[in-house]
Amino acid sequence: MTRNNLIKKVHVGKRELGLDDETYRSLLERVTGHRSAAKCNDQQLILVVKEMKAKGFHVKQKKKYPAQLPKMRALWITLWCLRVVRNRQDRALLAFTARQTGRPVGDLSWVTPTDANKVIEALKDMCANAGFDVPSNGHDAKHHLAIWLATELRTAGYETPPTRDDLNAMTDRELDAANISMRMLLGDKPSQSIGEDHDQ
Repeated sequence: MTRNNLIKKVHVGKRELGLDDETYRSLLERVTGHRSAAKCNDQQLILVVKEMKAKGFHVKQKKKYPAQLPKMRALWITLWCLRVVRNRQDRALLAFTARQTGRPVGDLSWVTPTDANKVIEALKDMCANAGFDVPSNGHDAKHHLAIWLATELRTAGYETPPTRDDLNAMTDRELDAANISMRMLLGDKPSQSIGEDHDQ
């Protein structure tokens, strides 16, 4: 842990323990001989944090999510856009992940890299079963999905879905927004054209 992070942790401990300035500096002096955290070396700062923990300070650990989580979320939202699943929120992905791994998953930070790969392959299979092959490139995947959804809107009778030229000019963020908007227009009713060619 860097020196700056140690000093930040000491200041957080001061705040969470509700120490006034004099009490805080007295604690520093008793533990390290200094009345300022800035004058303490790293080992002394560690001792201060240890002392604060003994007084009830709980250091919050950052959640560590699997590196594959963005891919999992992107595929889950793709399945929502394809109207294969009805809830695009993380809690629904969490329930799906628990079913795939065969054990309770209270938070997506609990997912191991091995389990994440298993979930990703299952999500890809679901996309394929819906007739949608997911490109490996993130932008291409969003663009391909946008073309699919625009075609679905035309099939459903909407007269002014985005054109291919419109979609070609969009950034990733704009494609995300367009895909969500088109999916909302289509509603939850399953596609009537699963498996058909949507690359028109």
